[in-house]
Amino acid sequence: MEIQKGSRVENSAGDVFKTPEKKVSNVIAGPSCYWYDWGVEEVCGYLQQIGYGEWQQRFRDEQITGVRLINLTESQLEKMGICLLGVQLELLSYFRKLWLCSSVENRKIFNDPIHGHIELHPLLVHIIDTPQFQRLHYIKQLGGAFFVFPGASHNRFEHSIGYGLSAGPPN
Repeated sequence: MEIQKGSRVENSAGDVFKTPEKKVSNVIAGPSCYWYDWGVEEVCGYLQQIGYGEWQQRFRDEQITGVRLINLTESQLEKMGICLLGVQLELLSYFRKLWLCSSVENRKIFNDPIHGHIELHPLLVHIIDTPQFQRLHYIKQLGGAFFVFPGASHNRFEHSIGYGLSAGPPN
């Protein structure tokens, strides 16, 4: 018996089973799935979806686009006329969640034999994906030592990623 998505199937006991359809969120998976590409109307649509549709006109008047969402502060919201601290903090929380969702999608996980799985920030992933950084695959860290010792196959690419992970923030 062949089962198709969304179809109804009866078994020998007469029970009816229906295959569930996949649900997709309108905000993250819409035509413009990245918040920083949103125009004023997409931002207002997001406000409506999270239950703050009454503030749409203020966001339109200030021309708040997706790029400006992440940099909004409590004082800027107060200047826009959103004076309740609880509303300000909740709006800022929703805007930060947008940033976290998109940044998690762009992160890459590297499997290191020593450190295990390591997650990198999207900015580092963009730098690693450049042709200049990828050329480091072909430059040997140990010179010709790999001809004598086959296990010595360390290259500049591996070294650069390892150094970036161990260096940490500057003092």
